[in-house]
Amino acid sequence: MKVIAGDGTVPPPDNDNNGKPEVAIHLSPIPVSLGNTVTITATGSNFADELVYGEVDIKNAEGDKILDDATMTRVNATTFTLNYTVPSYEETGKWQVKCKLYTDEDDEKQKVDLLVVEAGGPPPPPVCPDSDGDGYTDAGCGGNDCDDNNSSINPGASEICEDGIDQDCSGADLACPVDPPTCPDNDGDGYTDAACGGNDCDDS
Repeated sequence: MKVIAGDGTVPPPDNDNNGKPEVAIHLSPIPVSLGNTVTITATGSNFADELVYGEVDIKNAEGDKILDDATMTRVNATTFTLNYTVPSYEETGKWQVKCKLYTDEDDEKQKVDLLVVEAGGPPPPPVCPDSDGDGYTDAGCGGNDCDDNNSSINPGASEICEDGIDQDCSGADLACPVDPPTCPDNDGDGYTDAACGGNDCDDS
């Protein structure tokens, strides 16, 4: 791998290349911040036939390929370019850019390093876990699961009244409904005592 120069260009090839096809790569800006766009320019020289096609591969700082055989735009007979926006969620560090230029009969490639740095804005919000796997994320980092270690406790759970547990994360335990008093029918006439909600005015 060749190391880029200060302006983001692969250093000029040695003069003893014996006229072999070569690819020079220019990156701008260098370094590039997360979420920003880098312009990748590849220029071919010493190709026996006309260049007809250009492609770019990019690997992130972890070595994972995140751009595969992306088509470059032809600028002129020897130069191809592509604008790539670095995803804001990726890791910073040293990335690898590989350009491949093709004729109808031949191809040549070159690799360079691309330095990716933090953006100037605030860091992205943390990713909230769902430790108990109930589909609700931890309230401690912006989710709505008040107990992320118990799958039976979440905003979608059924509340059990007066058991001392807030199953549905409403903020409080549910009070059980109070049953109405049972009214007697002391005189056996089929009507209950009006004193406790019935309609018998004289139940004696």
